[in-house]
Amino acid sequence: NKGKSQFSLYLFNSYRNLHQWRTNTETFNFADGTSFTRLEDGKPNKIGLDDFYGNLSYNYQEGDKWYLNVMFSNGYDMQRVNTHSQLYSQTDINNSVNMFDYNHTTSNRPWLDIYFQRNFSSRRSFIFNVVGTYIHSTNERNYKEENQDVKLTEINSLSTGNKYSIITEAIYSVGIGKSSTLNIGMSGNQAYTVNDYSGTVVATTNMHDGYARGFAEWKQQLGKFNYSLGTNLSYIWMLQGTNRLHNTMMYPKLAMGYTFNDHSFMRLSGERSYSTPDLSNISNVEQIIDSLQIRRGNPNLKVSHTWMTNLYYEWRKGVFGISANLFYMYQNHPVMEETLLENNKFIRTTMNQDSWQKVNPEVQLQVGPLFNLLTLSATGGMNYFDSHGIDYHHYYTNWYYQLDATAQYKRVTVMLQVNNHKNDFYGETCTYGESYHLMMARYKVKDMSFGVFVLNPFVGRDSYKLPVKNYSKYAPSSKTMYIRESARMVALTFNWNFSVGRKYQAPSKQLSNEDKETGTMNSGK
Repeated sequence: NKGKSQFSLYLFNSYRNLHQWRTNTETFNFADGTSFTRLEDGKPNKIGLDDFYGNLSYNYQEGDKWYLNVMFSNGYDMQRVNTHSQLYSQTDINNSVNMFDYNHTTSNRPWLDIYFQRNFSSRRSFIFNVVGTYIHSTNERNYKEENQDVKLTEINSLSTGNKYSIITEAIYSVGIGKSSTLNIGMSGNQAYTVNDYSGTVVATTNMHDGYARGFAEWKQQLGKFNYSLGTNLSYIWMLQGTNRLHNTMMYPKLAMGYTFNDHSFMRLSGERSYSTPDLSNISNVEQIIDSLQIRRGNPNLKVSHTWMTNLYYEWRKGVFGISANLFYMYQNHPVMEETLLENNKFIRTTMNQDSWQKVNPEVQLQVGPLFNLLTLSATGGMNYFDSHGIDYHHYYTNWYYQLDATAQYKRVTVMLQVNNHKNDFYGETCTYGESYHLMMARYKVKDMSFGVFVLNPFVGRDSYKLPVKNYSKYAPSSKTMYIRESARMVALTFNWNFSVGRKYQAPSKQLSNEDKETGTMNSGK
């Protein structure tokens, strides 16, 4: 810190080197009525993850009048997955082939974020934010099937992507009367992406996409009741070769809340929004997955629209508390998966399907602190999905829970957490969440703390798994990934918080724009 300025540096790194393998059952139903089921029996191999993030920022604060933040950041992500499996037919398990699937993905993302806030008074301000981003990504895959050193299938692919984008946003906020606020603003985004595909398939894509948006929001407090009304007018465009996508639409939103007394309140919110197709899905490119499957982009995808509403209630008195949440989402013509059968090949692509719905009620009970020592909480809920495609319709219900217990005595903290699978269903695919239990203990000495935690101590060494099930009528599958280090894992933790020199309290930024999408198509399973 120097004068009215602050310089800061932040660094983060996460490195993992784990043992993983997968099992897979795939059934292929051909046009002539025949069917073939292929089993995959994985062998333990390596998965490597290396994530780095850092930023260098400068703040200048002129009292309460204005504030400037300039931040340069860089994010690097690497994932390397080696898979070695035996493939065999369900009807002939003694005749197998060796499968090797090597995937190496990297992404390097530097960006510059400039944020300016001018406070004309305690209830009138102007905010401007501009973010420029460059993303360089690579996705390398080598896939082969062989029997006694005879290559039956070999697929090599390398995709390289370069994306340039700029995001701008400006908001003017003014208080009207004693209890009302009006926010108006504009925002926009422009991006250009070039992807080069080489190897078994050679192609180049050039894509332009962006949006322009104007918005307004009114907030008011009326005693125990408060509400906000907002809307935005958006123009969205995407261009790839001769394929053009554009849309202009109004998107309203509403929120209201009521405080019954010092112990309880209720809040209701709802809005209409849009989703643009992922750049990787809209590209006019094919990538070969294996000897029977191909992943294909669809340049004819359109914008989809979403309606969301959420009702929340909370009550708390003494050491007892309860909260209930009801969430509902409806998507009209969402971009979801589609499996096609062409010339005895199974094409994995995406299309604007009919609709998708999710209903999620959830209740949390909390007790504590009891005797100034123990806090208990239990959360339970249900996810219900209705996924309606052009030629498929799936229903899925998932019940989930989380249990937490925390005990704190003087310098010692002990915690236990238990979770079961919280699953997601989209298109024709069910993706399972983590199921785990965690025990942790921490001891604090002045500004330092020492701890130990154990992940999944009461299960088998190879029991941690993440299943994914696909319900396509042409090519259903059931895949499970196992990670050995996620069971009976013991970790030691150490924290040290220290501060020297003059204190500097920088205001918090009220906008956080960021671009993360690479736009390259993944050819892996």
